[in-house]
Amino acid sequence: MKIVVQESGGKPIRIVLPTGMIFNPVTAVLASSLINKTLAGKLSDEDIAEAEEFAETAEEYPAENSGIRTRDMVRLCHEINRMKRIHGSLPLVEVEDEDGDCVNIYL
Repeated sequence: MKIVVQESGGKPIRIVLPTGMIFNPVTAVLASSLINKTLAGKLSDEDIAEAEEFAETAEEYPAENSGIRTRDMVRLCHEINRMKRIHGSLPLVEVEDEDGDCVNIYL
């Protein structure tokens, strides 16, 4: 993964991170755990009641399993690494403001 920050008239800042270091099973487990803990702390009672009501109508999505499963995050990391091997430097984010400052993130 490569992050390039370019200020207008300035020298670009390049940050290069190995994709395998960012998208691996260990970080997937940590990310899913943090996301689920954050979701659990920020859901209101109305959201929980709505999720339980939805779970009664759709048995394949029980309320206690709401959030992101670890195996889904691991699969996502594997797919990102596969896309990197197939497509190489794929642009993820390209932002430019009216002053000419630019931020690009490539896979």
